Order: sequence, then structure tokens, then C-alpha cells
Amino acid sequence: MPIPLPSACALFSCWGRTPRQFFVSRVIRLYPAYWFAVLFTTAALIAVPGVWERLRLREVLLDLTMLQSGSGVPDVDGVYWTLWSELRFHLLFPVVVAMGLTYRRVVVLCRVWGALAMPAPVARLPLLELVANPDAAWYSIAGLALHLVHRFGQDLLLRGILAMAWLMGQLEPGNRIEDVERVRAGRCSTRRDRGSAPMTRTSTTSRSENFAVRVLATPSPGGTEGAGEALGCIRVGEFEERFPMSVSYWNVARYEMSWRRCLELLVEGGPDTTSCLVTSITDPANSNFVFCWPLYRSGSIVHVQNSIMFLDELEEEFAPDEPWRFVEPRSTVDEDGQEISEWRTTVQDVERFLQTEAR
Repeated sequence: MPIPLPSACALFSCWGRTPRQFFVSRVIRLYPAYWFAVLFTTAALIAVPGVWERLRLREVLLDLTMLQSGSGVPDVDGVYWTLWSELRFHLLFPVVVAMGLTYRRVVVLCRVWGALAMPAPVARLPLLELVANPDAAWYSIAGLALHLVHRFGQDLLLRGILAMAWLMGQLEPGNRIEDVERVRAGRCSTRRDRGSAPMTRTSTTSRSENFAVRVLATPSPGGTEGAGEALGCIRVGEFEERFPMSVSYWNVARYEMSWRRCLELLVEGGPDTTSCLVTSITDPANSNFVFCWPLYRSGSIVHVQNSIMFLDELEEEFAPDEPWRFVEPRSTVDEDGQEISEWRTTVQDVERFLQTEAR
């Protein structure tokens, strides 16, 4: 997650300097190391394919500008997402430098920035969110305040700014931890999820439904963070979970078509039919895993599990249009004897969902 050091370092490097000197110093500090990292990671993915999805040449070239997030292009390495926040700060801060850095002006910047960042997540104004950068604003504000403490000493106003930054900054790490725990819960398994998946409540699915799988949101044109993902939701009885859907290989319509085909197979098949809902897939030629929800029919009961297919463990080449062929037989415990998370619905509920979606 973002830390306050970039903004504090920026103040160290630009106090008493012109905007041009500040800009040159930040470019020299950031870009050479970043270029090396991007090229090294790209070379490593070429040498060892399948670790994660490799970007195309034009995407790698755009990554070298550090502007890829603003153009809806994925990062060569996901850890670079913080650089988009840092770059926006470094593009806006020269305005303050040009006015002349003083204690009062930096304090005013902290207060105005905080006032803009606070409503930005709910205002639904793309320009405001782009400028205010609410995901990282409070960390940068804290960095600015810490530098003022270092240069001028503590006072009640700076303590108040730091306290507010700390309080407001608690939301973002909480969201990041939930995302990491969700991904780690899946990736630590060998084939399927071994632990309890986090449950997310949403009002977008009718409470009268005992089964549903739908797309909640699609990538917005010109979006930044998450521009290469849609958002889906699965409901099985009282359990409900949202999941990210990569749209770099399949678009939303392709996911929905695949879901319908797999559910129809489950309903029309015999009492021991196995099917599978693919919830996130990237180009199998450049990646090694597919996120999915296997469906195991036992008479009129359908058992639902959360799983990851590792393509290098399959006995034959993965066929995205027939994912059920690659699902392992149902098991209720893993190799260590731990219970596998599983949810139940009925064939009738699945059929009812299909009929509802067809209207």
C-alpha cells in the first residue's frame, strides 16, 4: 500500500528549488530504476512463461512511460500500481513549488487535498477522483505533515493533520488486506480452495434466489485502476461472493455465454454430471491458472466449490469452451484431511435461474 515517504522525499528534494529542478530530480530518481525493473520482469516472463500473463510489446512500451494505469493498460508487474498514485502527486506538486514552498502553503495543501479526497469515492466524479487520488491521498498528506514536523517542529495543527490522516487511512489497508486474503486463500491451494472463502453481501441479487451468477459491473471506458477487470457475483443459498473477472482474453459476453452453457449441461445431464463456471481466465498460452467454481450434481442436489485450475498439471491442453472436462472428481477433504469449503443448491434452483435470465 502507499506510504507517506514519497511526498516527504519530494519536499526534501524541492524545498528552495525551482519547478524545473524538482521535475528533473524526480525523473532521475524514479525512471532509471523503474525502466530496469520493467525490462527485467518482461525478460523473466519470456524466459519462464506461465508464471502470470505476459503483456504484448506495445503494452510493455507504454508501461515504460509509467502512464499505463491512466490508459487502461495493465502493469507488467502488479506491484507497480502504486506508481500511478505517486506519479499523479509528482505532476501536481510542482504547482505548489512554483508558488513557493512555505509552512503555511503546505498546510493549506494538506487541508484542501484532504477536503477533496474525503468525498471523492462517493462523488462518482472521475476528474475529482483522478486529481484527489483518494486511495493514496492520506498517506501523502501524512508524509507532507511529517516533513513539516522535521523542518519546523511539532505543533497542535500538524498533530491534528497526522491524526486525521491516520484515521482516514485505515479504510484502504483494510480493503487491501481483504483482497490479499481472498487471493491467497485461492492461490495457496494445489487445485481447489482449501479454506473458507470470504463472503460479501450485496443487494444486486434477489434474496428469493437460491442460485445465481451474474456480472455486476463492467470496465468503464477510460477507467484507471481495475480497467482490465469486470466484477461478478455468485450466490448459493445464503452464501454470496463477488469475484474479479479478467477481460483481457474473454469479454463479459463470453463469460455469460460460457456460464449458460455450463449450467444447461448440468441441468440436462444425468444425476452425476459435473460442470464448471469459469470466473476469470487469461490467455492460456501466457498464463498458468484459471479461476472457477466446479459444480457437482448428485441427483437433484448440486454441490458448489471454489477452485483454481493449474494448467501445467493437466494431462491435455486446456479447452476454455469445455472447462468441465478438466474438473477433478468431487472431494470433501483435501490432502491434509482438512474440510473443503462447499455450498449446496438444487438442480431446480439452477434451472429456475436459467429461465429467469432467458426472459
